[in-house]
Amino acid sequence: MRPTLTASFLKFTCEWLFYADFRPIKGYAMLSTFSNRALQKALLSSVAVLAIIVVCAPHDAKADPTPECNDSAGSPSSTECGTNSTTGAAPNATAVGNGASATGERSTAVGHTSNAVGENSTAIGQSAETISANTVAVGQNTYAQGQFSSVFGASAATVADFSTALGASSFANAANSVAIGYGSFADRANSVSFGSFGLERQLVNVAAGTQGTDAVNLNQMNAALAAIVNPYFVVNGVGAAASATGIFSTASGVASLATGDLSTANGYDSRATGLRSTTFGSFTRALGTDSSAFGQGSIASGQGSTSIGKFAQSYEINSSAFGIQALARGVNATALGAYSNATATSATAVGAGANSSFQEATSLGYQARANEIFTTALGSNSTASGHSSTSTGAYSQATGERSTANGYFSVAVGQNSTASGASSIATGVNSTATGSGAYATGASSTATGARTEASGSSSTATGYFSLASGSSSTAVGSFSSATEEASTAVGNGSSASAIESTALGHDASASFFGATAVGENSGASGGDSTALGHGSRASGDDGMALGAYSDAIGEDSMAIGSRSTAHSDNSMAIGNESGALGLSSVAIGRSATAVGEYSIALGRSAYANGIWSVSLGAESSAGYDYSTAVGFGASAAALSASAFGRGAAVYGENSVAIGARSFTTRINVVSFGNVGTERQLVNVAAATQGTDAVNLNQLNVVSNVANNALTTANSAQTSA
Repeated sequence: MRPTLTASFLKFTCEWLFYADFRPIKGYAMLSTFSNRALQKALLSSVAVLAIIVVCAPHDAKADPTPECNDSAGSPSSTECGTNSTTGAAPNATAVGNGASATGERSTAVGHTSNAVGENSTAIGQSAETISANTVAVGQNTYAQGQFSSVFGASAATVADFSTALGASSFANAANSVAIGYGSFADRANSVSFGSFGLERQLVNVAAGTQGTDAVNLNQMNAALAAIVNPYFVVNGVGAAASATGIFSTASGVASLATGDLSTANGYDSRATGLRSTTFGSFTRALGTDSSAFGQGSIASGQGSTSIGKFAQSYEINSSAFGIQALARGVNATALGAYSNATATSATAVGAGANSSFQEATSLGYQARANEIFTTALGSNSTASGHSSTSTGAYSQATGERSTANGYFSVAVGQNSTASGASSIATGVNSTATGSGAYATGASSTATGARTEASGSSSTATGYFSLASGSSSTAVGSFSSATEEASTAVGNGSSASAIESTALGHDASASFFGATAVGENSGASGGDSTALGHGSRASGDDGMALGAYSDAIGEDSMAIGSRSTAHSDNSMAIGNESGALGLSSVAIGRSATAVGEYSIALGRSAYANGIWSVSLGAESSAGYDYSTAVGFGASAAALSASAFGRGAAVYGENSVAIGARSFTTRINVVSFGNVGTERQLVNVAAATQGTDAVNLNQLNVVSNVANNALTTANSAQTSA
C-alpha cells in the first residue's frame, strides 16, 4: 500500500523547504535523505514532487492592469496580452494570458500565470514555468529548471540540465535524463525512465543501472536481436532499422534515426539530427540544435526551435509552432493555434488561422491578420495592415499607417486615425471616431459618441447623433449639428447652419453668416446677428437680442431685456418688455414703447407714439407727431405739443405746458400752470418787439403816464 501525502504534511513540507531557503534541487536532495523508504517513495512520486514545486515555489508578481495586447513598456520589441501580463525589460519576449510573465530574453509565456524566466525559454499552460535558458514547459503547472530541458504534461517537471519529462506528473532530476509516462521519475544521469518506484514499466527501471538488466535486459536484447530482423527500439545505435549514432542518443520506433549528440528520436521514421534535439511522433524532424518536434509530421529545423502538433513547422532560430499545421518561419517567431502562421522575425500569431507575416507583427484570435511591420491584430477576423497599426475586436480593420481600430467591426483607414467602438469608422488623416457607429471622415476630424459624424476637415462632433460637416466646425450635444465652415453648435438639438455661425444652448439655432444664438430655443437668423437669452430671436442683419424672449427684428436693431422688442431697422429697445417699433426708434426702460419713426421713449412705461416724438420720464406719453413729454406722467397729446413737468398735459396743437401739473387745451399757447395753480413769470426782460412779453416795470410806466394824463385832464377841467 502506497503512503498517502496529506494536505497537512504537504504544508509542513512547504514550510520546511522555505525554512531551508527553497531551491528545487536542494529541496529534492534534502527529501532524498529521509530514511523511511515508504515516505521517500511518497515524497519522490511525481505527484508529490510536482505538488511541492507548484505549491511551494515562489512566483514573481507582475502588474499590467490592461487586458489588451500592448507593446511592453520595458522593451518595445516585446508583447503583453492579458491583465497583469508582463515581459519586464526583456527584448523580443511574449506574454499571453492573465498574469502571464515572460522576463527572459526572447522568452514566451502563454497561459494564466505562466512564467518564462530563462532566455529563449517557452512556458505554455496555466502556471507553467521555465527557469533556465533554452527550456520548454508545456502543460498545466509544468516546471523546467535545468538548461535545455523540456517538459510536457500536466504537473511534469525537470530540475537538471538537458533533461526531458514527458507525461503528466513525470519528473527528471538528473543531467541528460529522460522521464517518459505518467508519474515517471528519472534520477540518474544519461538515463531514460518509463516509470518510478512502485510504478515500474517494461524497458525502464527494471533493475540496477550498471548491470545487464538496466533498461533492457542484455540477455533479452540478444535473444530479441536474434529473433527480430527489424528491431523497434535502439539505444546508442544498436539495431538495424532504428539508428542512434549520436553520443547518448536514443532512437525508438521503426526507421527512427537519432544522429545528433544527446538527441532523442521517438516514432516511426522520426529524425533527430540536431545536437540535443528531440522528436516524438511518426515522420517527425528535429534538425536544429536544441530543437523539438512533437506530433505527426512536425518539423523543427531552427536552433532552439519547437514544433508541437500535427504537421507543425518551425524553421528559424528560437521559432515556435504549436497546433495542427502551425508555421513559424521567422527568427523568434511564435505560431500558436491550428493553421496559424508567423513568418517574419519576432512575429507572433495566436489563434486558429491567425497570420503575422511581417517583422514584430502580432495577431491574436481566429483568422486574425497582422500584415505589415509592427502591426497588432487582436480579435476574431481582425486585420491590421497599415504600418504600426493596431486592430482590436472581432472584424476590426486598421489599414492606415499608425491607425488604430478598437471595437467590433471598427475601421481605421486614415493615417494616424483612430476608430473606437462597434462599427466606428475613421477614414480621414489624423481623424478620431469614438463610440458605436461614430464616423470621422474629415482630415483631423473628431467624432465622439454613438452615431456621431465629423465629415469636415478639423471638425468635431460630440454627442449622440451629432453632426459636424463643415470645415473647422464643432457640434456638441445630442442631435446637434454644425454644417458650415467654422460653425459651432453646442447643446442638445442646437444647429449652426451658416458660415461662422454659433449656436449655444438646447435647440439654439444660428442660420445666417456670422450669426450667434446663445440660450435655450434662441435663434439668430440675420447676418452677423446675435441672440442671447432663453427664447431670444435676432432675425435682422446685425441685429442684437439680449434677454429671455427678446426679439431684434429690424436690421441693426437692438433689443435688450426680457421680452424686449426692436421691430424696425436701427431701432433700440432696452428694458424688460420694452418695445421700439418705429424706424430708428428708441425705447429705454421697463415697458417703454417707441412706436413712431425716430421716436424716443425713456423711462418706465414711457410712450412715444408719433414721428419724432420724445417721451422722457416714467409713464410719460408723447402721442402725436413731433410731440414732447418730459417728466413723470407728462402728456403731450397734440401735434407738436410739448409738456414739461410732472403730470403736465397739453391737448392743443403747438402748445406748451411748463411745470408740474401745468395744463392747456388751447392751440399755440404756453401754460405755466392750471386753473387755481397759476404761476408768475419772473425775471422777464423788458419787451422790445411787438410780440414780446412785457414785465411789471413796463406796465407801471404805462400806468404812471396814464395816471398823469388823467390828473392833468382833471386839473384843466377844474380850472375851466
